Amino acid sequence: MKNISIVLFAFIAEFIFSKIGLMFAIPFGFASSIWPAAGISLGIYLLFGRPALVGVFFGYLLAVYHSGMAFDLETWALPVTLCVCSLLQLIITKRIIFKYIKLPVETSKLSKLVKFLLIIGPLSCLVASALGASILYVVNDLNYQEAIFTWAIWWVGDFTGVLFFAPLVLFIKPNAIVETPAQPLKIVFSNVIVFCFISLLFAFSSDKYQAQNQLTFEQKTTAFIKQFENAQESIKHQLLALSGLFQSSDFVSRNDFENFSQKIADKNINLRAVAWIPKVTRGNRAAFEQKAKSEGFDDFEIKYLAAKGFKTSPQAAVYFPILYSEPLKSNRAALGLDLNSHPSVKNELREAMENDKFTVTATLPLVQQQDKFTGVIVYYPVYKSGALDPTRPHLEQLLGSVEAVFELDVLLQNLPAADQDEFAFEFTYGAGNTFQSKGFNSNGLFSHQVLVDVFDKQGTLRFTSLKEFESHLVDWASWLVVVGGTLFGVVSIIFLYSITSFSANLEMQVLKKTQDLTESNKKLELANRAKTMFLANMSHEYRTPLNAIIGFTEIAKRQTKDVEASKYLGKIEASSQTMLNIVNDVLDISKIQTNEFELENSSFQPTESLNHVADMLREIALGKGLDFIVDIDDLGDIWVKGDNYRFKQIAINLLSNAIKFTDNGFVKLSATVFSKTVDSYQLQVVVSDSGLGIEEDKQKIIFKPFQQAESTTTRRFGGTGLGLSIVNELTHLMYGDIQVSSKVGAGSEFRAMLMFSKSEPQILKATLDDKEEVNEESFVGLNVLIVEDNLVNQEVVKKQLESLGAVPSVSNNGQECLDYLQSNTPDIILMDLQMPVLDGFMTSKAIRNNPNWDGISIIILSASVTQEDRLIARELGIKSYLAKPFFLEQLKAVLRVNLPS
Repeated sequence: MKNISIVLFAFIAEFIFSKIGLMFAIPFGFASSIWPAAGISLGIYLLFGRPALVGVFFGYLLAVYHSGMAFDLETWALPVTLCVCSLLQLIITKRIIFKYIKLPVETSKLSKLVKFLLIIGPLSCLVASALGASILYVVNDLNYQEAIFTWAIWWVGDFTGVLFFAPLVLFIKPNAIVETPAQPLKIVFSNVIVFCFISLLFAFSSDKYQAQNQLTFEQKTTAFIKQFENAQESIKHQLLALSGLFQSSDFVSRNDFENFSQKIADKNINLRAVAWIPKVTRGNRAAFEQKAKSEGFDDFEIKYLAAKGFKTSPQAAVYFPILYSEPLKSNRAALGLDLNSHPSVKNELREAMENDKFTVTATLPLVQQQDKFTGVIVYYPVYKSGALDPTRPHLEQLLGSVEAVFELDVLLQNLPAADQDEFAFEFTYGAGNTFQSKGFNSNGLFSHQVLVDVFDKQGTLRFTSLKEFESHLVDWASWLVVVGGTLFGVVSIIFLYSITSFSANLEMQVLKKTQDLTESNKKLELANRAKTMFLANMSHEYRTPLNAIIGFTEIAKRQTKDVEASKYLGKIEASSQTMLNIVNDVLDISKIQTNEFELENSSFQPTESLNHVADMLREIALGKGLDFIVDIDDLGDIWVKGDNYRFKQIAINLLSNAIKFTDNGFVKLSATVFSKTVDSYQLQVVVSDSGLGIEEDKQKIIFKPFQQAESTTTRRFGGTGLGLSIVNELTHLMYGDIQVSSKVGAGSEFRAMLMFSKSEPQILKATLDDKEEVNEESFVGLNVLIVEDNLVNQEVVKKQLESLGAVPSVSNNGQECLDYLQSNTPDIILMDLQMPVLDGFMTSKAIRNNPNWDGISIIILSASVTQEDRLIARELGIKSYLAKPFFLEQLKAVLRVNLPS
C-alpha cells in the first residue's frame, strides 16, 4: 500500500510539473527551457526510492499525451525513449550523491552545500540533455545548430528545475539526504519567488522574440499577396480591353481577336485562354454558325457538354457559345460550347450579365483538360452602349461576354513571389474552392492569414512557415536570459542557505538587542518626560520671581514721583519683558521638538490681530526714526479659525527682528488673501525692511534653533536665535511655509504663507483695546479672592487689585479657599494651580460641584498653563487665564470679561 501511494504521488507530481514545463517547450523537439519536473522527480526519488520511478515514467507520458505532442509521431517510441533518458539521469544522480557526498548534507556549511548543488544541478543534468538532444537530432532531422540549441535548452531547463525544486521536496520531512535548515519555509518561499521571476523573464524574452519573428514571417508573405492582387488586376484589365474592342467595332474577325489578345497579354500571368462569347438568339443561330464556318471553323456548331462528349445543342431562346478563344490551338475544343447550358458556369455568366460586374466560377474541370479540377473562369459582360441601362431589359442590351480562363494552381505557383521556400500557403474562396501549395502544414511554427477579394467573391490566404524559415530562429537570447537568471538564482539560493544556518542565533541576538533598545527607549522616554517636567518647573520658577519684579516695578512706577527712579524702573521693566520673552521662546521650542505643541482653534479677524501687533511695535520703530508702514487693507473684514495668539506671535517675531536689524529707512508689514476656496483662506504675511540684510549662505540656517546669521549678532543685538525657528515651526503647523529673500546692505523680506479655515463673524468680547466699554470705576468694590501660596505674588496681586479699587482677600492654598467660601462669596476667584494641601484644579472642581457657588467666576492665575491644563479647565467651565508674570492692563482685561452681570 505504501509503494502504491508513492507511485501515485510521483505520478501526479510529475504530470502537473511536466505540464508546466511543456509550456516553455521550444521548437525542434521536446526540450523545455524551464523544467520543474526534473527537480520534483529527483526529490521524490531521493526520499522514497524506486517506486517513485514508476510514477515519474507514466506521469511524463500522460503529460506528453495530454499536450498532443505525441500525435505528430508515428509511434510512442520517441517520448518513451526521452522519458527513459530522464529516469537514467535520476538513477545516476542518486548513485553519485551516495558515493561522493557525506550525508546528510549540512546546509550550514557553505562548501558542502555548494558541492551538493553542483552535483545535482549542472553535473547530473548533462545525462538526460546529452542523450535526449542526440536522439532528437536523429529523429527530427535537426541541423547541427538546432541540435546544440536543443541540448543547451534541455540542460538549463533541467538544471533550473533541479536547483529550485529538489530542495523543496527534500524539506517535506526529515531525511538522510539533506539537513533541514532552521527556517525551511523561508527558503521554499524564496525559491518559488526566484523561479517565478526567471520564468517571467524567459516568457517576456521569448514572447518578444516570437513576436519579432512573426512580424518577419508576415513581411515575407507581403510580396506574394501583392502579386496575387496584381494578377487579378491584370486579368480585369485584359477583359476590359477585350470588351472595349467589341464595343468599338460592329465586326471583329478571328484575326482581329487573335492579334488584339496577343497585344494585351501579360507575360507574368499564365492564362489558359481569353475568349469571346457572343449572344445568339434562336432566329439567327443558323446564320451565326455559317458565319463562324466561313472564318475557318469548318466543323463549328453550337453544342453542349454531355456525359460522353459534345452534342449539338437543342433549340433554345438564346445561346452563349464560345466563338473565339486564344491561344486557339490549345483551346479549339471549346469553340461552340454553349455556356448557357453548362451547369458549372451558367450562373456566374448570368450574374455577370445582369449586374455588369466581374464574376468568377468555382474550380472545375476545363473542356480542354477534363482530368484536372483546378480550372477557373472569369466573366465580364459587353453591352452595346458600353454600359448597362437599368431602365431597359438587360438581355436586350447585351452583345455578349468576354472570359479569362486559368488554372488556379498554375497561376498561384507561377506568381513572381511564389518561388519562396520559407512559407507555404492555402488559398480558399467561395464554398469548397481550396488550393494548397506544396509543404503546407496547418501546425507550422508561424502562421497568419489575410482576407482577399477574388473578383466578386471573398477569399482567404493562409500562410504557414516551412523548415527553411524556422531553422534560422534559434532563440539564443532567451536561453541567455534563463542562464543569467539561473546563475542569479544559484547565488540567491546559496546565500539563503548560508544565512539560514545562523538565522536562529541572529534572531536571538536581535531579540536581545530589541529588549535592550526597549529598555533604552523607556529610559529616553523617562528622560524626555523629566526634561519636559524640568522645563515646566523652570518656567514656573522663572515666572514666579518675574511676576514679582514686573508687578512691583509697575506699582513703583505708578507711585514714584522721582524722574530718575522712573527711568530706572522703566529699564527694569524692559529687561524683565526681554527675559520673559526668552523664557517663552525656550518653552515653545522645547514643546515643538517633543511634539507637545498644539494650536488653539478659535475664530478671529486677521486684520484686527495684525493692527494690534502693529500698535504694539509702532512706538519702538518710530523711536529708532524708522518709517513704519502697515498695508493690510486687502484682508478686509474676513474671519478665520485658528490660533490667534500664535498668528500674532509670527507677526511680532518677524516685525521685532526687522526693527532690531534696521537702523534707518523703513519697516513694512503687509498682508493679503493669497488664495481662497469654498471653506478656506491662504493668507500671505510679508515683513520687509531696509536693514542690514542676510548673506545668501546664511539664509538657510536662520530658521534653525539657536542659529543667527553672524556670531556677533547676539553680542550686538541680543536674542537667543529662537524667534525665526519658532516662526518656521508655527507656519508649518498652520499648513504653510516661510521664505526669505535678502541682500546684504539692501534689507530683507520674509513671506509667511498660512492656511486657515473660514469662520462666521463673531461677537467681539472685551479686549485690552475696549477701554471705553468698562470704566475703571467698574472694579471699585469688586470682591476678589486670591488663591496663591507664594507670599510675594500675593502681595503683587493685592497691590494691583487695590490700585483698581477692588477688595482683595487671600487664601494660601485650595483648602483655605474652600474654608473661606463657607462664610464668604467673592465675585471672582484668581486661582493658582500648583499649591500645597489642595491644588487649583481640585479646588475648582469642588467649587463647581457645589451649587451654592455657581455664580462665582474662576480665573486661572498660573506661571505655566499647558494644553492639558486648558483641556481640564474647559471641562470645569473655566475659560479665562492670567499667566504670570502679568501687567496691570492684562489683569484689567481678564477682570472685565468676568465681571458679575
